[in-house]
Amino acid sequence: GTVHWVYRSDLEAAQLFREQAEAPVDFIFSDALNDYEGLRRTWEAWSPLLRPGGIYIINTVRPCARVHIDHAASVRCFNEIILHDPRFLMIETVETMAVLARKPEAAPA
Repeated sequence: GTVHWVYRSDLEAAQLFREQAEAPVDFIFSDALNDYEGLRRTWEAWSPLLRPGGIYIINTVRPCARVHIDHAASVRCFNEIILHDPRFLMIETVETMAVLARKPEAAPA
């Protein structure tokens, strides 16, 4: 595979990928903005760029025994918005990270 190192903010990088037709991507690891609106904007910018079957890992969105972040804004955003996105399945959690897979596209009727 190919890895692209992009030295920009997460939102600027998503815009760059759209403009340069770099999407769809196979893997996204997000550990950027942990406030509610920041995470929501990051999700809205990057999630459409992931190919069906691709993996999206988001950090600091799940409380665990070692890290008590139950009331963090990023956890609330994840539970209220991201966890209910019908395009994705949560396949695993690791510490404070959630691992999601983009569902295959539905076959045309």
